[in-house]
Amino acid sequence: MVMSAACFCVVFLTAGENYGDGAVESATAISSSLFLIMCTSTFLGSLLPFALLKLGFDPVHASSAIAIIMDVVGVTITCATCSVIFGIFGRT
Repeated sequence: MVMSAACFCVVFLTAGENYGDGAVESATAISSSLFLIMCTSTFLGSLLPFALLKLGFDPVHASSAIAIIMDVVGVTITCATCSVIFGIFGRT
């Protein structure tokens, strides 16, 4: 939560001149995306080693798998979250 709040402040303060009225929407979209990505990576990062162990694989490989999975999932979360938030605010 603290990192998302800090992200909101940074985006809002730096995007104000460039986006005009859209600074709040942009800051909300990016900070919400960051929060969801952090929650997802924490959940998958703690779950994947146990899942690999249960499947008979070495849990050491979880770190590289998490990096690859979260790259794809992070971009997907960002695009989906921004689409929803900009849709709510009427900016598409």
